[in-house]
Amino acid sequence: GVDWDRGGLYLMWVLSQTDLGKVAYVWGQYDDYFKRLPEGMMMLKNITVAHDGMVKRPGQPERPARKGRRDVDLSGYLDGTTYLPKDEKAYQAWVKAAVERYDGDGREDMPGLKGAAKVWQVDNEPPRGREGYADLVRITAQAVKEADPDAKIAVGGLVPPLDGPLRRTYEKECLPILKELKGKSIDIVDFHWFGEAGEYRHLPEAMKRIRKDLAECGFGDIPIWFAEM
Repeated sequence: GVDWDRGGLYLMWVLSQTDLGKVAYVWGQYDDYFKRLPEGMMMLKNITVAHDGMVKRPGQPERPARKGRRDVDLSGYLDGTTYLPKDEKAYQAWVKAAVERYDGDGREDMPGLKGAAKVWQVDNEPPRGREGYADLVRITAQAVKEADPDAKIAVGGLVPPLDGPLRRTYEKECLPILKELKGKSIDIVDFHWFGEAGEYRHLPEAMKRIRKDLAECGFGDIPIWFAEM
């Protein structure tokens, strides 16, 4: 009865265009994911310049590398430690190629593609102390829609405004992203909620606050998803 999957490695520019001097992309590890999916399975796929775990902030202690993730020099891909691609046009060209490969329209699709990626989530759980996330959303969304006008864009998972620290995080870090987007560039708002016992009782009130804020930011009746719980 499962209809959706959000698994697999994030589609990352840094892992796909390994030589910035050539317009040539490496799809193998992403093709492997799509090959494993049952026919008809719908996908929510994360897409970004590089995973946050690869970004090294000044003075930050080294984090152990996750399995299958190389120690990559990001200097040619990211503008400092922001979310912004250093070469916007090159990044957008890669995004278009990725969407075209997995959109299932029969043109330049991955050989043997059985399903279609129609929902693209821009990075995940911003802002993580980094700048430029809303701009990354705009840049990515523009490229995705040019490659596949039917595709939907989801914002990276935000924190719901429940009591205490979650509300403060929402107001300080998440709500400013929605305000900056001004009702544009996204089709789905995603929240990630890892609640404590009894916290669910406050969710209806939090959802009223979310709907009010979304309307004020120009998003009206935009769908709300919970992709992580």
